[in-house]
Amino acid sequence: MSDVVDGNPSSMFAYSQQLKAPPIPGSVTAGLATQANLSGMVESALLSVLDVAVTAEINAYLGYVTADMVTYGAKVKQAAATYSLADITSALDLATSGVKLGNKVIGVAKQVTGAGGSQSGTTDSTGSAAGDGSAQTT
Repeated sequence: MSDVVDGNPSSMFAYSQQLKAPPIPGSVTAGLATQANLSGMVESALLSVLDVAVTAEINAYLGYVTADMVTYGAKVKQAAATYSLADITSALDLATSGVKLGNKVIGVAKQVTGAGGSQSGTTDSTGSAAGDGSAQTT
């Protein structure tokens, strides 16, 4: 017989002749002839009640955990916003301090170069930095 069945009618027929359903196990058929067991029914009812109670408890726990997660999420979001605002404020303070320091360094540098350079109080007649022809005093 050929291993190829699909599309070959004779192979399909031969294969179908070999197919047989397995017999039903005795444990399945034996349960049909016995009487209903009352203790098994009570056990089943109790397990059903237990299942409902456990499901309710799990739902309550998941609700509690979900509420905590939402609360923690809100707290973390608020903390992140606070830290971001603090970071911006600190950055502005740092930039302002940097500008102040820069101005002081420039002032000190001007004083040092002014003291070591030309005499103070002399007039420079070569022109002005503004380009308007006015005389500068150094």
